[in-house]
Amino acid sequence: MTTDVFSYRHECQTIDQLNKICPNTTSLCIEALLMREHLLGSKNCEYRYSIRYHGGVLADNNQHVEALAFWMYELRLCEEYSIPMDSEHLRHFTSIFSEMLNLSSSIPVQALLTVIKITAEELQRNMTEFDFSLHTLRFLIAITSQLVTKINISSIDRQEIHQQMTFSLNILASRYPCLLTARTLLQCGADVNAHDALRNTPLHVFLSSSSIRNENLLKLLCDYGAHLDYVNNLREKAIDVTTNLAAKQLIKSKMQLNLKCRCARLIQLNNVPFHGELTSSLVRLVEEH
Repeated sequence: MTTDVFSYRHECQTIDQLNKICPNTTSLCIEALLMREHLLGSKNCEYRYSIRYHGGVLADNNQHVEALAFWMYELRLCEEYSIPMDSEHLRHFTSIFSEMLNLSSSIPVQALLTVIKITAEELQRNMTEFDFSLHTLRFLIAITSQLVTKINISSIDRQEIHQQMTFSLNILASRYPCLLTARTLLQCGADVNAHDALRNTPLHVFLSSSSIRNENLLKLLCDYGAHLDYVNNLREKAIDVTTNLAAKQLIKSKMQLNLKCRCARLIQLNNVPFHGELTSSLVRLVEEH
């Protein structure tokens, strides 16, 4: 199977064709990779390792764009054949992105977003490597925050960055409550009121850990518009899930319910039917209360 990463080349069919490319080391490397693919198959782990290795050699020679193309090709193979991702290999992407950033090279935004997406999926799939993948995600977030300040990014790419950052915010709030990382996520467009499957917002997740005493992070979430009276599936507000008196006091001082919130809570408390009676945005508002 030929592809753009091989410049759409095919294996040599004659001795003359092979002799013609012998003086060119790059062409010989591509030929070797094409032969390994033909003999071993695209799904073979040794073939995929050779793709990664060749990308590593290119990266060591500061050919970062070319190296990234080979690594992204290997990721595509893993996705195509449902092969589990290598968490170590995902970590290597942070190194090449960092080097490209330091050298002011152009980082393909879609490649960065793809790696963030795959890393985030690994956090859900592979719990044994959770901490390692989570640190990888933090590195990628830091790289993204640097990237968005240096180049013009399309509205579509910014929307995708927003989606990836929103997912990351809940995870990091629970396992690694870092002020700098949370601020970076929010600056990249993460939704401070995004909720998980149990309808816990980042504020719920952060406050539910009895070991957390980072008041600055709590203030940050509030300053970015955390909705203080949103409820989870257990009908608990964020203030209900913490025993930290200082946190409770801070939330109480910032809790100012507007008319919409008061109406939404009344509808829920009195079990008033609202599905099919309100607009989708108002239905969502009532459900969150």
